[in-house]
Amino acid sequence: PWGQLPDFALYMDQVLGYMDRQIIRFRDDDALTSAMVNNYTKSGLVPRAEGKKYGREHLAYLTAICVLKRVMSTRDMDLLIRQELRGRKSVEDGYAAFCDSLDKALRITLREVEQREGLSPDAVPEGEPASGGAAEAGMADAAAKVSGTAADSMAEVGKEAAEAGREAAGTAEGVSGTPGHSLADNAIHFALLSYAAGVASRRYVALLRKQHARPDSAPPSGKVSRKETREKTARREAKAAGKTAKQQAKASEKAAKREAKAPEKDAERDSRHTEAN
Repeated sequence: PWGQLPDFALYMDQVLGYMDRQIIRFRDDDALTSAMVNNYTKSGLVPRAEGKKYGREHLAYLTAICVLKRVMSTRDMDLLIRQELRGRKSVEDGYAAFCDSLDKALRITLREVEQREGLSPDAVPEGEPASGGAAEAGMADAAAKVSGTAADSMAEVGKEAAEAGREAAGTAEGVSGTPGHSLADNAIHFALLSYAAGVASRRYVALLRKQHARPDSAPPSGKVSRKETREKTARREAKAAGKTAKQQAKASEKAAKREAKAPEKDAERDSRHTEAN
């Protein structure tokens, strides 16, 4: 939660160390790097550091980005973050909404894990997520690091739920799950859930982009839309072309007048020459 983010400024190496503990990851190459932070800053996803120091807002942005980048493009993240923070909504409010959604998603997934691994929902108090094996431990870790709200009850019921999971699954490790649900089965199952959720997410992103493309849709945070930029550019070019056309017309008119007066001047010069002789 926002209140658990450091309330003092951090340097880059401290930010990387904090984020390494903030986000759950399974491989060493998943870690946030200074190059990534700089790229996010250059692209406008993260506000610029204040004198090479990063505060709560930066950590909130980075937490959301590190979670969302696994399931959506940078372009989509930029759209959604700007949309969530449009108007007078503060980063604190946006981060609170993000953590709340993450906590709900983790709870739903944990319940699904319990069912796949044969853990009865009755083994865990209502409203409290359970931890019955390695998979749940990872989810519990994620909740504890980012949302914080699901972590307290996880720690309390972890051992009991793990034991219940082992008894219900009939396995010494409590990971393989109910008969017919192998590790591969479970991995594919949750991969497909992730795919289905991604389809739903992309649908909402597409609807949001379509909404922004309508003429009556104002761009968030006072930002000029691409369509308006193109229209302004076209008007400037048309105006410049109009000026050029007028200038060319005037030049042509002057040249025509000069050509029209040329015979008169030649005749006048010849007449003066004759009188002089």
